[in-house]
Order: sequence, then C-alpha cells, then structure tokens
Amino acid sequence: EALFESPRFQFAADTLRRVKDRFHQVRIVKQDVAFVVSQRILRKTDQQKAKIQEHLQKFTTLYDHMTERMDEFVDLFPIHPAYLDAFEQMSIAENREILKTTSGAIEKLVDNELPSEEPGLLTYDHYWDVMQANASLRSIPEVREVMDKSKILEDRVKQALTIPSYRPAALRIIRALSVHRLTTDDIYTPLGLTAEELRDDLCLYLPIPEQDSDFLKTSIESVLKEITKTVSSQFISSNPENGQYYLDLKKDIDYDALIEQKAETLSDSQLDRYYFDILLSAMECPLTTYVRDFKIWEHQLEWRERKTMRRGYLFFGAPNERSTAQPPRDFYLYFRQPLEAPLFTDEKKADEVFFKLIQRDEEFSSALRYLAASRELASIATRGTRRVYDEKAEGYSGTLTN
Repeated sequence: EALFESPRFQFAADTLRRVKDRFHQVRIVKQDVAFVVSQRILRKTDQQKAKIQEHLQKFTTLYDHMTERMDEFVDLFPIHPAYLDAFEQMSIAENREILKTTSGAIEKLVDNELPSEEPGLLTYDHYWDVMQANASLRSIPEVREVMDKSKILEDRVKQALTIPSYRPAALRIIRALSVHRLTTDDIYTPLGLTAEELRDDLCLYLPIPEQDSDFLKTSIESVLKEITKTVSSQFISSNPENGQYYLDLKKDIDYDALIEQKAETLSDSQLDRYYFDILLSAMECPLTTYVRDFKIWEHQLEWRERKTMRRGYLFFGAPNERSTAQPPRDFYLYFRQPLEAPLFTDEKKADEVFFKLIQRDEEFSSALRYLAASRELASIATRGTRRVYDEKAEGYSGTLTN
C-alpha cells in the first residue's frame, strides 16, 4: 500500500510524515505488475503466442508502435499495455488492484469468440465500468464529480449523436477521458488525450475504406467533433495547441436539460406558432405577408389544361382568424393549427381547401417541443448562450422540415 503520498490517507498525513524516514517503502512498479499479469494470469504457450501474433499483425498498419512492441502485446494479450500505464497513474487505485481487475475481466472474456475484424484488446476504458460498480468510490468528491459529469455526457451521446455508427466509439472515448481525468493531480487541469493516443491506447476501430493509421486518426477526430457538437461544447474541451481533448468539469451547463425543462412548460398555442414557422420554411413562403400582421400570402397554381396559372390565397389558421383578402381570387387554401385549432363553421365552399396535420409520431412531436423551447430560451439568453440555443433550434428545425 502506498501510504506516504496517497490521497486516501490524507487524514493521517502528519502522523505518517513524522515516521516516514524510519521506513523504506517498497514500490510496486508497472514492470513488476506487468510481469505478474503476463506470467500468472495470462501465461501462454509458444503455440498460443504465435496464434495471437498472427491475429494482431493484421492491425499493425492501424496503430503506431504495435509492431515494435509486439512481444509486449502478445505477452499481455488480451490486456492492452496502456491499461497498466493508466493504472499506475491513478492515485485512487493501488497497483495491486490491477490483478483483481484483470482476473475478473478475463474470466468474463475467456469463453467469447475473438473478433476477426478488431484487435479484441481490453483497454483502460473498461476500468470506468469497474469504478462505477464500486459504490465506495463515490465518497471521494473528485471521483463523484467526474462520474456525474461523465454520465451526463454519455446520456447525451446515447440519445442525440447524429451519426449512429459513431456511437460505440464515442462512448469508449468518453469513458477513457473519464479515467484519464482521474490520472491528473488536479481534475480541472486542461490536460487530456490526442486523437492518436485514443486511437493507439484504446485500439479504436472504425469502418474505413483503407487500413491506414492516418485515415483512422481522421475518423476518430470526426467522432470527437461529433461528441463536442452533440453537447454544444459542454463537458468536453480541446486544446488546439496540442490537439488534446479532455473532460472539462467547469463547462457544466446542460443546455439539453434546460431545453427539456422549458419544453414541459409550453402551451399548445406556442407549439402551433412554431409549427407555422416550420411550415413557412418548408413551403418556401416569403417573409412578407400579403396583409400585415396576418399569415396570408398570394399563391399560384398551374392550370395545366389551359397552360396558365390560377391565382389564390394561402392562409395559416382558420377562416375566422384572417382578414378580408381583396380582391377575390379563384381558391383559398387553409393550413390549420395541429394542436389548438380555433372553432369555426365550415361553410363547404367549393373554392376552399383545409389542411390539418393529424399523423404525428413521437419524433415529430418531441422535435417541435424542443424547437419551441430552444427559440424561447434564445429570446431571453445572452449573446454567448443565444448562439448555442440557435444551433440547437436549427437541428430540431431540420428534423421537422424533413
């Protein structure tokens, strides 16, 4: 047990310092742990090693230094050597715990078929699941804060990542950044991992047209950008000078949660108003109406038999909500409110047609609520946060328009 510099023994730090010079601390270093793991937990025959090497050689063009460290990869297979590096840097876990962790992980993996299209290595993002299962770790304030922010980040990616094929890699990246956050002396330090480090240390694999490490790195950068976009640059930051991405615990405004809360308070009449905004865009109506302060436009339809156009009016709302349109035209089209349409008497006129949206799925209804909430929040937000809400609204607007 590392006593003298372990934060777990801060309560006894003064007492320990007084006796520190009377004792010699025997350190368990990474090489010792790696030796025990490879020789006791993961001992292999020469035939098994040859088989593993043949499997891993299929991926050496994707990951830097795998060829040079092939013996180490084979000895520790299926544990990635970087797993031990991460463990050594974590102050909340003793090095000896890696023996229990790897034993438990291998026990669950041993009967599984090795995937032929991936390296199949167990990397340190796996330890995040182990940490979450250990309820006692939440008693450490720093760990609890990282866990809380990481969970929000994961939930948003599961629900809202726009490219579903990126989701497995995105979740692994978030868990790796969460583990890495706890390897730093200060959880607020702007230190993280580059796309290359994530690629090599997690052996991330994405479907790419050619087996090339640079191509894979570019794909991982796309995943990182998609994560950042999904959470409106909250909870995750990047340093353009060194290309590192890290869990940013100070950027903790959950805009999606605020939008969801606002959406619950909106009335049907408000939702109808934003529905008309989407309809305005989808039907390419001009911003200037035919009569001021009324949603009325002149509209033309082709009369194909006569090779001419017929002129009419287009209205958003019910007949009793519009002004008198002059001069009279050939037809009158009404698009009614889908949620809170006003009562009116349909006189069954031959030149009137009514449209009402009656088939709405949950995706449409949710997008409409969130669009309205985003626009409402943007109208009262400061300039910096208004941009975030406007970007969110554009996303929901695209969904509704489609």
